[in-house]
Amino acid sequence: MDEVPRVVSEVSLTESKRWVGRFLVALLLAESILGVIVSLTNNVIVPALAALLGSDAGSPLSFGKRDYDIPAFFISLVEFFLAALVAIVVNAWVQRRPRVVRRMVTATAPAPAPTPRVVAPPTAPIAAPPTVPVTRPTAPVAAAPPPPVLTKAKPKKDVYYNIVGEPIDSDEE
Repeated sequence: MDEVPRVVSEVSLTESKRWVGRFLVALLLAESILGVIVSLTNNVIVPALAALLGSDAGSPLSFGKRDYDIPAFFISLVEFFLAALVAIVVNAWVQRRPRVVRRMVTATAPAPAPTPRVVAPPTAPIAAPPTVPVTRPTAPVAAAPPPPVLTKAKPKKDVYYNIVGEPIDSDEE
């Protein structure tokens, strides 16, 4: 059974924002370019063809009036340049990277980690061998140190590292 593993890629919020922005820029520029082409055709090229062919304006085969409408063509050019300006601003907004806050951190020597103590559980007494009485005097036995007291562990703080990999103290607590 050869199964091809499927890789599901999660699209992050910033990537989806970029794609929506790119789509808006493309739509805005396409609409404004189409407006310039239509205005150029209707206001400049068709009257130029009518003048070139020299047909009668009343004839059904004519291209129409021979009036050039240059102001309407320039208005469509101004609309195109404004749309291009808005597209540049939207593209710059979409392409900007998230702001990263950087702090200067002084390097400090890390504290050595405490070694954990292991306490053996009490065991059952083992049968002692027969004792022989000692005839020499014995020194007084010193008191044994008290057994270590186990305390409840404190919750660990999150440890943050700087770019070099050294741990730093957090200022948030």
